[in-house]
Amino acid sequence: MELKYHVKGKELYLLRINSKNPQVIKFYNKYCLILRNVITKAKKMQISHQIHHSNNLMKTAWNIIKDSKGSTHPHNPITKINTDIGSTAVPDDIAKAFNDFFIPVVENSVNKHVDIYKSNELLTKTNNGGYTEMKVIPITENEVLNTILTLKTKKSSGYDGISNMILKYCAKVISKPFSHICNFSLTNGLFPDRCKYALV
Repeated sequence: MELKYHVKGKELYLLRINSKNPQVIKFYNKYCLILRNVITKAKKMQISHQIHHSNNLMKTAWNIIKDSKGSTHPHNPITKINTDIGSTAVPDDIAKAFNDFFIPVVENSVNKHVDIYKSNELLTKTNNGGYTEMKVIPITENEVLNTILTLKTKKSSGYDGISNMILKYCAKVISKPFSHICNFSLTNGLFPDRCKYALV
C-alpha cells in the first residue's frame, strides 16, 4: 500500500484512526512531523516580517509575546470600585479612593529612608580616591536642534498640548531659548517644575 503526501490532513487522520496498518501509522507520524516543522518555520517568517516592517520595535515585540502566550485581553475600563465606605461609580470618588490608598504608601516608604547622608558616608568610606569632579559643558543650539529633529513625528501631545510635530516645525526658532533654559538648569542645579508633569 503506497501513500502520497498530497492526501489531505483530515482524510489522513481518519485513515489513521481507522487503520492498524504499521505503514499508515508511520506515514501519519512522518506527515505530522513535517507539518509541525512547516508551521514553526511559517511562524518564524511571520514574526521576522513583523519585526522587519515595524515602526515601533518595542510595541511589536510585546504584541508578539502576548500573541504567543495567548494573553491578549480586551480593555475593560473600571466603572465601579469598592471602598471602605461602600462601592462607588463616581469618577472623582474613584480617583480620590486611589489617591487615599497609594499616597500613604509612598509617604511611608519615604519616611523609612530619612537619613539622606548615609549613602554619601558609605561612598566616602569605600572610595578612598575621592570623586571625579562633574564639569558642566554648555549645551549648544545645534545640539538642541539635532535632538528635536531626531524625535519621532507624532501628533500626540502631553499636558502642554505641544506635539513632536509642532516641536519639529519650530525647532529653529526654539533651539536658542531652549538651550539657554537647559544651561541655566544645569549650572544652577534647578529643574523646572513644569517639566516634572506627565500624563499617566
